[in-house]
Amino acid sequence: MLRRSPLFAAALSLWLLALPAAGGDYRRSSSIPIQSCRHVDSLAWSGDGHLLVATVRGAPAQPDADEPATLRAWRDGVARYSVRLAPGLYQAAFSPDGALLALADRSDRQSGIVLLDPATGAASATLDTAWPIAAFAFTPDSTHVVASPIGPQTGLWLWDVRTRRRETRPLDARLGNYQQSLDFVPGGLLAISYAGANVGFWDLRTGQLRRRLSARDGIASDVMGGPAAGSREGKWLALAYTPLPPEPTFLPYNWSVRIWDLGGTAPPATVKLPQDPDLLAFRPGTALLAVQLFGLNGSVVLFEPGSWKQRQSLPWSGTLDTMAFAPDGALALAGPAAGKSCRVEIWRDR
Repeated sequence: MLRRSPLFAAALSLWLLALPAAGGDYRRSSSIPIQSCRHVDSLAWSGDGHLLVATVRGAPAQPDADEPATLRAWRDGVARYSVRLAPGLYQAAFSPDGALLALADRSDRQSGIVLLDPATGAASATLDTAWPIAAFAFTPDSTHVVASPIGPQTGLWLWDVRTRRRETRPLDARLGNYQQSLDFVPGGLLAISYAGANVGFWDLRTGQLRRRLSARDGIASDVMGGPAAGSREGKWLALAYTPLPPEPTFLPYNWSVRIWDLGGTAPPATVKLPQDPDLLAFRPGTALLAVQLFGLNGSVVLFEPGSWKQRQSLPWSGTLDTMAFAPDGALALAGPAAGKSCRVEIWRDR
């Protein structure tokens, strides 16, 4: 993701102050400190909403040394365990049945996808990969892990977590060679967003492309794709994008979010953003859209489903690293705090 100068961050802060607060009902509920931390790479909630995990990096012992990485876990806000991780294991996800926690390598360490016991953090198996992982997801029945490698291949890797066997599903390279995110939608289809601002819906059993969406439609210039997200019930899909100027420029990009109603016939909606989006997420149950914006003082902006009017801005003091919705709609935000520490804030709408 492209980063911006302090001038753009200051402009973003002024924009956030001008946002209307009417109708916003998320409130900061609690804060969890994380010691020996300078960056939170990912957050993930268990399916029952009681267990929250974070992948955390600390300061290296020497300038050229690896950043120490740990997996931290809290049950109902109380610390449960802290497990040392191999460098590069940055992404975390629970299986839908809650039986497994998976960590994937998005660096050049090539250490694979590690499966762990969510209750203890103990590793049970490693799914070896020859390339770092751009994105991964469990299938809805929790029997397989699907991963998109960063490398010369354009297909998907599919592991049976019971046998640890890997299969390959070829994908049509015309949509793009770099898969940015994966998500499942009802009907057994896998939705994949590409760096080129395309979304492909694939039948995982056959490898056939069933549907294509693109933020390029109606835009004459080249387009760069950003983060994407699908709502839990499969009705909405959101993709961040920005048109690219014909020549390189230091001016800010004009980021927007294109939102499709997957079950309807209406044209997609477009929400304009003031700054680069780092993450998109839909609230389970209501499909409230959360957009994490980059900045020296980050924030999350919430948009009402259907109308996509801005509802509320959740402020954050300092750099906001990541966010994640719990099944009950609670929203966890994480990032650096004072000194060599980080914090996780839990926001609730009731």
